[in-house]
Amino acid sequence: MKKSHAMLAILLALIFAFSSCKSVETSSAKEQNDRSDFGKAAEMAKRGLEKNPNDAEAHYQLGISLGFSDDMAGAYRELSLAGKLDPKRLPDVETNIRANWSKHYDGGMAELQSNATRGAAHEFDLATQADPRQIKSWLNLAKVYYLISETDSTYMLKTYVAVDSLLARNKDKNDPNYENSLAFEGRILAKRGMNVQARTIFEEFLGINPAEHKVVQESAVEYLNKKDWQSARDLLELVVAAQQKTTSETFDAYYNLGAACMNLKDLPKAIEAFTQAVQIDPENKKGRYYLLLADYQGEQYDDAILVGQEYTTKYPDEANGWRILGFSYGKKGMTMKADEAARKAATLRQ
Repeated sequence: MKKSHAMLAILLALIFAFSSCKSVETSSAKEQNDRSDFGKAAEMAKRGLEKNPNDAEAHYQLGISLGFSDDMAGAYRELSLAGKLDPKRLPDVETNIRANWSKHYDGGMAELQSNATRGAAHEFDLATQADPRQIKSWLNLAKVYYLISETDSTYMLKTYVAVDSLLARNKDKNDPNYENSLAFEGRILAKRGMNVQARTIFEEFLGINPAEHKVVQESAVEYLNKKDWQSARDLLELVVAAQQKTTSETFDAYYNLGAACMNLKDLPKAIEAFTQAVQIDPENKKGRYYLLLADYQGEQYDDAILVGQEYTTKYPDEANGWRILGFSYGKKGMTMKADEAARKAATLRQ
């Protein structure tokens, strides 16, 4: 047993020694990097790896040379391999990866500040290659692609691809960019028509920061404009719940929720939402009208009469108010009042 353990230890030592052994080519690669002859350094490092694919130093020197040649994906690959083969190299490996990433991320920010969006996209793309682990590189790349897509529709597909990469990597809730990434992911998923996924992302986002409900409401309004009533309702219910948590309820959220529910023929929910909207802003004319209409369509004729009387008192020149009030009177058998309201509506339409 002891003999077997001894043989295993010797074998491991030989493997490590083999992987750590520097060839003439590897030594030359280091010298060329020191002289800033990165093309020659890469050539010599590759020769060294032909002799010993597990030469950690050759991978490391090749990673350095590729970094200076702007082959960021290659630099990250080679430096990472060097760290795996020789864990003692990890601090140096991470320092070089960080330097490559910072160079291009900072370059992207500088281009963005100069409104050079395509230049920024190029730099952020290189940053994602320099260190694919950095979430904010993917986030900024996706945002810049989306910005460019406003004038070049071909960039929308690039936006989707970048967001897919962001979704795959945005898992660390302690990452300072996690929350902002969720918000942008939800927005783009909604634009793609991936409604269930968008709702799931937005739900998590508002669970973290309910005060940022405006981000979700923007996507809900886009759904309303597309007449996608169910998707709009799903998001607006999240918005209303978030506003309730933060005591920041708004007329628009309830009104839009009412509109979505009304188009879905869920009249009780529409009435509830319009009622809340009017309570928040009693002077809002459209809120009062649609509450009246929802009450009538929902066969709440007593309520419709009360709301209609208030509406026509406040807006006596609005024909539609008198028309719906007249219909409501009629449903309750109040014939004289129904006829009077109908005549008033007809007169105002002339």
